[in-house]
Amino acid sequence: MIKKSFKYVAIIREMVDHDNLEESSAIIVTAIALLIASIVVFYQIHIFRVNLKYKQAQIRCIAIFMSPVVIGWASWACFFSGEEIRFIQVLIQLVKGAALFLFMQYVETLLGWTDSDGVNSFSSDILEKVLMNQHQAKCCFGCIKPYPLATQNQVKKYMRKMKIGVFQFIAVMIVTALIAIIIIGSNYDDYIEGDVYDTSSWLWMSLCRSISSMFALIYLFNFAFFVEKVPEMRDFKIKLKFFIVKLTLIITEFQPLIVGLFARLNLIASTGKYSVSEITDYTNAMLMCSEMIVVSFLQLLVYPLTDYDGLPSHKRAWKSNSIHNGDIEV
Repeated sequence: MIKKSFKYVAIIREMVDHDNLEESSAIIVTAIALLIASIVVFYQIHIFRVNLKYKQAQIRCIAIFMSPVVIGWASWACFFSGEEIRFIQVLIQLVKGAALFLFMQYVETLLGWTDSDGVNSFSSDILEKVLMNQHQAKCCFGCIKPYPLATQNQVKKYMRKMKIGVFQFIAVMIVTALIAIIIIGSNYDDYIEGDVYDTSSWLWMSLCRSISSMFALIYLFNFAFFVEKVPEMRDFKIKLKFFIVKLTLIITEFQPLIVGLFARLNLIASTGKYSVSEITDYTNAMLMCSEMIVVSFLQLLVYPLTDYDGLPSHKRAWKSNSIHNGDIEV
């Protein structure tokens, strides 16, 4: 393990020109930026924790807030080492899967948000009523016919369909992570020496995740396209919330492939001095750190505490009418 650590440092020393102050300080500057971003995230978590106005939604938010911090520091470790550390990549996969699951649940809690005697809570009946008021869900690409939402059964089928489309990505992430743990455990000596990196298993797992993430992205785009048009969600920055989760959890799965292509074309660094994998791992880790820093600050703006000051205006209006007409019970 010590030998491998020295090898990582040697790669960094070769790839970074220490006579150039801007390049030689990149790792330290990134670490400082991540530290500041982490402080911002922990501050936001503290504010949410001491002001639990809608507990079911805010608890999920607190867990989601941690994802860019964990992913950012994990990527920084790869950035410092100069190559992709498989065990850390497994951790990143699990964090992404958990955050995506929590985000889908978070959107559900917003759609089904109601209050009883001033206490905010989630109601599946309210969620179904909100979605039924939209009458149908259209495909953002226009490639399939609109899905009807006239009955509670149709609403349940639609939500189940969206969840399956997104959660299959989570399942693939978990399965590939478990396979990776098994490979590392059964070939630990080779893992320490770095030989296990060359096995084709990693390539196949990466390919499976890329295909799965593509399908999840399509479903998430459709779900975002639908939710953005729900009047009850207009009081939230829902479009930006979806953008952040796409950037953090799914689009980053394609990034190594694009970076690898640029590396092969000799557009990033000289492939005569460094291998394509070294250039790809170094560049991708640096980009991931930068992206997670941006996401950490964006969360502060996109998830304000004022979101939970009261029911969304449109929901208050139709709820008041429903109570007056005796359509729903509170």
